[in-house]
Amino acid sequence: LILGVGQLQPKKGFSYLIRACALLRARGFAFRCEIVGEGPERARLTELITQLALEPVVTLVGALPNARVLERYPQASVFVLPCIVAENGDRDGIPNVILEAMAFGVAVVATDVSGIPEAVRDGETGRLVRSRSAEALAEAIAALLASPDDAARLGRNGSLLVRREFDIRRNVGKLI
Repeated sequence: LILGVGQLQPKKGFSYLIRACALLRARGFAFRCEIVGEGPERARLTELITQLALEPVVTLVGALPNARVLERYPQASVFVLPCIVAENGDRDGIPNVILEAMAFGVAVVATDVSGIPEAVRDGETGRLVRSRSAEALAEAIAALLASPDDAARLGRNGSLLVRREFDIRRNVGKLI
């Protein structure tokens, strides 16, 4: 399972994940991709899935309650959030869903946008790729799907990082 979670809006870059899935399928990878979330890009993303004939493997799940989203992380082989800087300048900081996936020990593939590299450190706590590149996403995802041991290592490291550097009690204590 390749999992993506976030609002279906341009800054999340889900069209690049969908294009990466087409590349993975062409390379013979067996997978399914679920994108959890709702938003203004739904129609455009649905059309892209149809154009690329990815209906059997890519699903736009829609919005789910947080408890149901949290249930999906342990099922994922890799979590992908291909954020971009949108045409209007809108961008993410460090999306909570990346930290959630890391806390669950899921290998993360994300882009080098805004504050994401503070959490996703390429080769250490996840895979970090340049934004707006379906090819780079597909390469990083393929490497993790082909090497479950490496994915597990990155997942463990990511979980440790989140517990060490993003723990709210610890960070509030520092502020106080």
